[in-house]
Amino acid sequence: MGFVKKTAILFLGIILLATLVMAWDWVFVSSQPVTACNDIDGGLNAEEASFTAFKNASYKFWQSANDYCEGDMLYEYTCGKFGASLVKYKTNCSQEINYTCQYGACV
Repeated sequence: MGFVKKTAILFLGIILLATLVMAWDWVFVSSQPVTACNDIDGGLNAEEASFTAFKNASYKFWQSANDYCEGDMLYEYTCGKFGASLVKYKTNCSQEINYTCQYGACV
């Protein structure tokens, strides 16, 4: 096997390992039906404080649900399947070495 192939395989292995190491364990907390939903940070993203905008049938204007911390526990809002629900998950920021929860993100 040539040097370039070995280097490429090693590089891909390192990327895969880094992805596995920073995989956050998300736990479902709650869900509520909505008529429209838009997650500003694109989904479950522990390292970015953000909010999810949503509308429900009883209140026609857009509202927001902000990601927040309770101790080292991060509570993150996102949209459910087809944007038909506002879903809340949680993860423990301290599961990764030297991470803590601050202002709605694991830092």
